Amino acid sequence: MNSRFKHPLDAQLEFFAQSMRGFQLGGFSAGDHFFNAMLAVVTIEAALARDCVDIDATARVRRDVAEALAPYGGQVRAYAQVVADQADTDSDEVLPELCASRSSLQYLLDEYRASPAAVAIEPEDVARFDQDLRRLISEKGAMPATEVLLGISPSHWWWYPPRDAGAGAGAA
Repeated sequence: MNSRFKHPLDAQLEFFAQSMRGFQLGGFSAGDHFFNAMLAVVTIEAALARDCVDIDATARVRRDVAEALAPYGGQVRAYAQVVADQADTDSDEVLPELCASRSSLQYLLDEYRASPAAVAIEPEDVARFDQDLRRLISEKGAMPATEVLLGISPSHWWWYPPRDAGAGAGAA
């Protein structure tokens, strides 16, 4: 997954667009395409931060992403429920994927808060996800700081070692 984050913004936007097209086509792999689109929200936001994109371009990108997701509030709600369920695990091998999924929800809540897609996220799912992530991190340990993906918001406590988790716990 780490290599996905290293691509420039235009590649991240294309990955999002391709994922949304695949989802819209329907069929057996539509759910996988939607998960990829949610991952692309994270890679887009990381690229915006990493590449120091100016405020006007950032606003355009976020407007386009919000418009693409707007009709799919129900799918975003279902995604939030599924990824929250996935966090109830004892495996630390899935921590990077869980962190990316949690970041997708947080970016929607923070940067796309007026979008129907963000409004569809149930706070209870986020709280349950956070509870399970805190448990998993306390039991298995956080990801090493060197594996935190470049451009991820420091407010996303789930990516960072436990000493930082307390400071950001209220942000979630």
